[in-house]
Amino acid sequence: MIDFYGKTPVFGIGGNLQTVNVNVAYRRVSSRQGDGDAAPCAEGLINPKTTRTEIYLVQDLSREDFAVPSIGAIVGGWHIDSIAVAYSAEWPRVEVSGHVHNGLPHVSVARIYAPSIALPVGYGRFPDCAGDAASSAVYRLTANHKDLFDDECVPRFATDYDGKETLEVKALTDEVCAPSDDWLDLSLKTAEDISKAVARTFLFEHHIRGVAA
Repeated sequence: MIDFYGKTPVFGIGGNLQTVNVNVAYRRVSSRQGDGDAAPCAEGLINPKTTRTEIYLVQDLSREDFAVPSIGAIVGGWHIDSIAVAYSAEWPRVEVSGHVHNGLPHVSVARIYAPSIALPVGYGRFPDCAGDAASSAVYRLTANHKDLFDDECVPRFATDYDGKETLEVKALTDEVCAPSDDWLDLSLKTAEDISKAVARTFLFEHHIRGVAA
């Protein structure tokens, strides 16, 4: 069984663990029969899904970039669901979320998704594409996740798909670029924002091709 509420870091980012949030949700799920049709699990069985989120303050000058777990990786029995790195004029904060079912280690998935850009470590550092006038930035990495259960509500197969990363930057300049040419620029660009010296929000999105776990 997994220790849900332990304060020892599970996801291993390497910073100072600030907060641990644990949430348990109970739900009825469906199993997949031999004919391919979905059927309810045995009557009265409900699948508890436990989600754990760890928030780190990373005060580290010994390395250039983060080594974050991939989405879909199994770390300490937990399936990694999402990564978020918040940058500012101070040390970066990292939020990692994962889940398990029935208090048991999660089954492995076939494909995982890793960041396509370097995530810098250091006081007041930002991703290179954010520019010199950035006041804050948030990088996020997620993927869709699907569990398939047996007749006893135990997950026997899981898959991750449609991995996506986003980068949101706030700056008082127009000199913010996409991390690379294959990122979508979803920013709203208006001359009025610049003339009023209002911090503009730039948003970039990138869909990732997973690799074999």
